[in-house]
Amino acid sequence: MGDRTVSDKAAPDQAARIARAREFVAANSRGVLTTYRRDGQAQMSPVTAGVDAEGRVVISVTEDRA
Repeated sequence: MGDRTVSDKAAPDQAARIARAREFVAANSRGVLTTYRRDGQAQMSPVTAGVDAEGRVVISVTEDRA
């Protein structure tokens, strides 16, 4: 993937939206990650999210729920 973040490659308006999304995640650490099972049913897991030093959104989930 290289050293560049998504915002480095994005158009200016998209870079601004990404910056706002990072600010939102930094201020709101609790969330729900939704994925879909093979049968099409939703699987929802409570997660904690944050932004690391490189600007990436990181998600932590309890291992037995992943």
